[in-house]
Amino acid sequence: MELPNIREITQQKYWHFNLSKNYDFYLGKKIYICTKWNDPNKLNMKNYGKLIDINELSVCINTGYHKGYIELPRIIYYAHDEIKFIFLKMYDNVSIRSSYRNINKKQLEDDYNESHQRLIKNNFRTI
Repeated sequence: MELPNIREITQQKYWHFNLSKNYDFYLGKKIYICTKWNDPNKLNMKNYGKLIDINELSVCINTGYHKGYIELPRIIYYAHDEIKFIFLKMYDNVSIRSSYRNINKKQLEDDYNESHQRLIKNNFRTI
């Protein structure tokens, strides 16, 4: 791969829906949605899950199951203007949830912020 193409893939691109682009390739993949209310340098695990649908109005993800209910999925819809970034998980062999738990065990605030940034940069790319 050429060096300019690698730079283009690794840079963070703000989300905007494009009608001419086909998003069916991303359906069923793990994504993290950074909303306009979230800090882009910290991971919010409530917005991490499997992509269900991208249409003209919204983006839909399944983020797991509701506590206390048997197999009741937690499905979240976000309008396109509420989304700042959509991060696509690059590697299947990395567990994001266990990495997130390990980061939360750390006590120092500076190291905590750097670890979140490293986790996002090393395991996700924007679409």
